Amino acid sequence: MAWTLRKNAKASRLGDDHDTPPNPIVITDQDHIYTTSLLVAEKFDKQHKNVLRDIEAILKKCPDKEFNRLNFEPISYLDAMNREQKAYNLSRDGFTLLVRGFTGDKAFLWNIAFISAFNRMEQLLNQALVTEHRALIDGLFAKHPQWRETAAYLQQGKSNREIADRQGKHIRNVQKMIVRMNAAGLNCRHLGIKPSTDQQAA
Repeated sequence: MAWTLRKNAKASRLGDDHDTPPNPIVITDQDHIYTTSLLVAEKFDKQHKNVLRDIEAILKKCPDKEFNRLNFEPISYLDAMNREQKAYNLSRDGFTLLVRGFTGDKAFLWNIAFISAFNRMEQLLNQALVTEHRALIDGLFAKHPQWRETAAYLQQGKSNREIADRQGKHIRNVQKMIVRMNAAGLNCRHLGIKPSTDQQAA
């Protein structure tokens, strides 16, 4: 199967070149994980028009328009004759809702395969986010060395007054520093910063 998805006026070719690896059944786009109605139709051995029919029946029944928007995203694709056709991106919840009525041994096995793929992709995404967040924190601490010390003191439960005394600052300056740290996205009491030996002794 060769088709081109169109999303936000941008198209990406999903070809059938034998030198390229098979298309994944679950896709990630930044922090968005989804599959498509085309992939569901292909793997569950169904006609795409019938998958669309099932999706649109769900959309009509569901009164929560925000749920529909988040879990069933309308897209378009070019078929083998270069005609624009309708399709949907499906979140995990959208996929689960769609295939709950699919029966048979093959459907059962593909259901497990899709769920496993969603789980793997979410795990990889979470690991990437943790790594990215850690790099952001390290960058902020490199730019503002005293922020690390202050964050460690906050984790120890030290008050602003105690931190001011240890750093030889006026308490108002410590308060302003903590405001700047929070504005930069540092949740100082949950960063996992290990205090230095001097701080532990204090």
